[in-house]
Amino acid sequence: MRHVFETEGEVWHAWLARDGEGWRLLCDDVSTAVALTLGPDGRGTLTIDGATVPVAAVADGDVVHIQIDGRAYALRYRDPAEYHEVAAQGGAEDVARAPMPGVVLSVAVGPGDAVGRGDVLLTIESMKLQTAIRAGRDGIVDAVHVAPGQTFERDAALLTLRTER
Repeated sequence: MRHVFETEGEVWHAWLARDGEGWRLLCDDVSTAVALTLGPDGRGTLTIDGATVPVAAVADGDVVHIQIDGRAYALRYRDPAEYHEVAAQGGAEDVARAPMPGVVLSVAVGPGDAVGRGDVLLTIESMKLQTAIRAGRDGIVDAVHVAPGQTFERDAALLTLRTER
């Protein structure tokens, strides 16, 4: 399965494969020989098609902050199964995402519940403002990813819907 990363507003599909003693990175149909060595401090070297550059990396949950040859990048790892399932079912309306960082006040539904477009799924609070998160379409609650009292960041997946079966 291809891995999915987002950086600077772009989505990248990548596959890492063995190539003899080394590795090849296949990214959007381009194949490149790669090697990465990192020390315990997160610093090391990245070799791409024989050219070596200094690199530093640190992981923060699903985000990897990388500095390559003096330039900084934030790579967000997306679960490939979730990403492709959402894309196949029609996209963004299948995942209720946090519009801002905050805390969950209440959850009104659970897995297996049928919901209609506009139904309140959960209530969040951010900067003393309560916001009802509503269903973007009719469907069945597939998963609730948060619980009352839990904090989250902007764009976090709060709840996933699936099509009625």
